[in-house]
Amino acid sequence: MPGYRTHLLAGAVLAAGLIYLLASFTSLTPIAPSTSLEWLCCALFGSLFPDIDIKSKIQIKLTSCLILVLVTLVILKKYKLALILALISLFPVIAKHRTIFHSPLFILFIASLVAIATAIYLPALLTRVILDLLFFVIGAFSHIYLDMGLKRFIKI
Repeated sequence: MPGYRTHLLAGAVLAAGLIYLLASFTSLTPIAPSTSLEWLCCALFGSLFPDIDIKSKIQIKLTSCLILVLVTLVILKKYKLALILALISLFPVIAKHRTIFHSPLFILFIASLVAIATAIYLPALLTRVILDLLFFVIGAFSHIYLDMGLKRFIKI
């Protein structure tokens, strides 16, 4: 199985290709370097996301970020959101490796939930978040494809 460097490289190559396509064939030209970097980071995160259910450096870093977010939510007295996020964060601990997090449908489901939540709570950011999610999904799909191959990838 490919290592994290291979997954990152695949995510970066696909992100670069998609940035090129968006710059060439849409009205998004010129794309700011900061926007390209944002999209690249989303693709790189997506390229590592399916392995969130195993003990790894990325899982430890994400857990640290999660703790900061949870503390911030508690300070802001957003207890319901903190509870929901805490419960969701337990899911990778109980999931078996290469099951749900390696499912293209699950990746699309997660991206759809984020898009719906953005449309409800932060509609002004919807276009930006949808583009970020596009890069996240491309990165995650590259990971799944590298791990499982085309036949198992298509067999959703």
